Amino acid sequence: MKNLLLYCRAGFESDLATEVQEKAAALGVYGYCQYDNLSGYILFSCYQCQDAETLIERLVFSELVFARQMIRCG
Repeated sequence: MKNLLLYCRAGFESDLATEVQEKAAALGVYGYCQYDNLSGYILFSCYQCQDAETLIERLVFSELVFARQMIRCG
């Protein structure tokens, strides 16, 4: 799987997208975010197929300020 679905409070999608991209890059994982303003979620799509698995294992969820929930998806 190569995507992460992250929920946040509506209006904080841009902040969460920036935060996730920075933390992922620090772990050597690269990708892009898709979201609609006020939707309450973002989809982070990794460039490499198994990178979402890497993020689930190595990204410390409690260090994410804007995320409320994180789910790996296809």
